[in-house]
Amino acid sequence: MTLTEAYEKLTEYADGGLETQQRREMDELIASNPGLSKAYDLTRLLNVHFEEQIWIEPSANFVRRVVTRALVEAPRPLPAWLRMWEPTKIGVSFFTVGLLLALSGQTLVQMGMEGLRRMGVWLDVLTGSRVFELNPMIVLALVLPVLVGGWATCVVTGRCRVDT
Repeated sequence: MTLTEAYEKLTEYADGGLETQQRREMDELIASNPGLSKAYDLTRLLNVHFEEQIWIEPSANFVRRVVTRALVEAPRPLPAWLRMWEPTKIGVSFFTVGLLLALSGQTLVQMGMEGLRRMGVWLDVLTGSRVFELNPMIVLALVLPVLVGGWATCVVTGRCRVDT
């Protein structure tokens, strides 16, 4: 028996569950290896403490009370229209971007080029107090529906939580 196997079978040895040949091998290894001997002493000490442990029996109504409480406090599923809100927010955002692009007379490429131009301006004044500019259409079309959707979901479901 190797030392690794002896460490793995230490609990079984302490419980008296090994065959006689394996018990003899364990006795020899414990006598010759101080680390294994210390681990065996600790294992026996733990076994004594576990045997002395006072176990509290649950009352007769314990299981019924736990199940009842779990059913009462179980989260209720969201209504279907609210579960559909997440994919709808994304669709509304893209529709709004398209609508604003159509109303402004710009294409997505033109808007992207404008963003790159503004990024260049921002990089020019990197050391100044100017902050990176976002096209207001992007803010209105993408960010606002997500914020409003999150707020609406929070209010309607009553799952608003503020961590302090």
